Amino acid sequence: MRRNWRYRPSIRELTAEELGHLLHLSHAVGRADQSDWLKSLGGDGSHHELDYMLSLGRGNQDAVSIAKELDAARDGQLHPNSVRIGRGVCDAVNSFLHSAISGEFGPDDSRDGRSYAFLKNTHVIPRAVSIFMETLVVAPDGTVLNHDEAEQRAAEYISENCS
Repeated sequence: MRRNWRYRPSIRELTAEELGHLLHLSHAVGRADQSDWLKSLGGDGSHHELDYMLSLGRGNQDAVSIAKELDAARDGQLHPNSVRIGRGVCDAVNSFLHSAISGEFGPDDSRDGRSYAFLKNTHVIPRAVSIFMETLVVAPDGTVLNHDEAEQRAAEYISENCS
């Protein structure tokens, strides 16, 4: 499913601080609260506007830094001595799941074939994600070091169990 990013919101251009706060809200509260916050800035609060603004925020390094600071402060209060999973791990899992669901690892090329195989073998995708996550190695700075190896091991499991 492709998103149409040609949508242009009627809200004014947000500052890096506002985008950072919105990114932080996306990690801390539900979408309804995020939409309400956009409305408070003069937007319409639609899901299109929210998704557009979040994509702008993720592409703005200043906003990302601000969100990380806000997240760290919140995490320190709620969960002392915790570590948040880094963007690299999130991106690796997202990429793996997209590939698995789109059929790059089998069982066949048709959507109906994948749906049948995954519904018939409901344990396959959850176990493949576990294999992927257990194999994944992350550097101290959050960089994923062996995405291809982890993906290969999980893909082998999918191929073997969805024939």
